[in-house]
Amino acid sequence: MIRMHKERSLMRNGGVVTGFIFDLDGTLIDSEPLCEAAWANTLASFGSRLTTPEARWSVGKTSRECALHFAATRPALPEPQVLTRCYMDALSAGMAKHLRTFRDARVTVEWLRLQGIPVGIATNSSRARVNNSLMLTNPRLPELPSTAADEVARPKPAPDVYLRTAEKLGVPAQCCIAVEDSDVGQQSAIAAGMQVIRVDQYDRNSDTLLRQCQQLAVQ
Repeated sequence: MIRMHKERSLMRNGGVVTGFIFDLDGTLIDSEPLCEAAWANTLASFGSRLTTPEARWSVGKTSRECALHFAATRPALPEPQVLTRCYMDALSAGMAKHLRTFRDARVTVEWLRLQGIPVGIATNSSRARVNNSLMLTNPRLPELPSTAADEVARPKPAPDVYLRTAEKLGVPAQCCIAVEDSDVGQQSAIAAGMQVIRVDQYDRNSDTLLRQCQQLAVQ
């Protein structure tokens, strides 16, 4: 399922769509199930478990936010820094074996770049994780301007990562379309003044995303 968030006007102050900014996890790459499994394995190693509501809540959050939550709600767990290290080890192992790109996003990015339309990435992942993810993806994504959560003052849902990526693209934020899979990411893009295409990571087997971006790019 792909839907357009319509709170913001596409044409504002005479502006047109001149840039697209994609989230990374769950949007460009199929990593959210791997993140969930990594947290489940990490908590299990300390005698705890990841609940279904927590798995849903964690989508789009930084690893630090998740570690703080788990440590605060489970007094028997080690400190957040230890949890984060264990989680990153588990995630890295899973990604090395199973990480892939979403075909619809990859094809869409390729089409946009062929049209000369600026494309970037705005993510709540750290820079180290972004670089590792892009290195591991198969098929590989093209090198795109990107902003990671640890490169700005505030992660999503604050607008900082989207504003920084728009700046790198040389495009006004209000002239960018954001592509997102999470509530946190959508809130971030809207706060940056962007309109949002919302994708469902579990329903990505069509060319709907490409068609929608094509329609917006030529308006």
